[in-house]
Amino acid sequence: MFFTTHGKGDHLVVALHGWTGSHAHFDAISRYLPGGTRLAAFDLPGFGESPAPESWDMRTVGREVAEVVNDLEYETLTLLTNCSGAYPAIRAVEHLERKPVRLVMVDSFAYAPKYFRVFTNRSWGHHAYRTTFANPVGRKLTNVALRNQKRNGGVTDDFKNANHENTLAWLRACVDLGDCRQFADVILPTLIVWGDGSFGAVRKSVPMWLDIWPHAQTLELKGVGHQVIEDCAEEIAQAVFEPTAVHGA
Repeated sequence: MFFTTHGKGDHLVVALHGWTGSHAHFDAISRYLPGGTRLAAFDLPGFGESPAPESWDMRTVGREVAEVVNDLEYETLTLLTNCSGAYPAIRAVEHLERKPVRLVMVDSFAYAPKYFRVFTNRSWGHHAYRTTFANPVGRKLTNVALRNQKRNGGVTDDFKNANHENTLAWLRACVDLGDCRQFADVILPTLIVWGDGSFGAVRKSVPMWLDIWPHAQTLELKGVGHQVIEDCAEEIAQAVFEPTAVHGA
């Protein structure tokens, strides 16, 4: 599994991107690394330079992530996730040799919205997917419709060079997963971060996460959409690297 490393130190932050993303999504926050902290930004299985997983089931993906992390040297570990990257991160916990000291989830869905199911329908969903994401005109129209979700560039930019078979398989795995209630037994110090202008399903997900993890802190970032990590790199870095400065919303 491919990953890039920034900084040096005994505290390791493992960063897992979301749908269609890559390790590059975390480049912006790497500029704010404090001393003693190392950031390992992954290409999840099937994305970027990482091969497809043995199975697209999130338990399998999580186990594969954990196997790589277990081979890294560190004293303490934080898991940083964006969007659906939360799913394999949470599933990785049971396979990690050292329990993470913290989980930071940025703009994470607690369930698969109905509009995702349009693309995962077994009969005609792949046609809807290709029209929307594999077609330049479809991507342009989608970017216009979702222009409030990202300050610089378009939301669908990552689809230009995507392996569409893998991205669709990942989306199906997210839909098949169900909702966040299955993660209720994974108890970690957790920070839930979201943009106040993000998708309605992300905003509705916050109380769902808090229902299973009432101990979690929350942080709402104003004036930003779904691409929170890229658009608010300094604020996210502070939340991840300086947790005592985060009071929650």
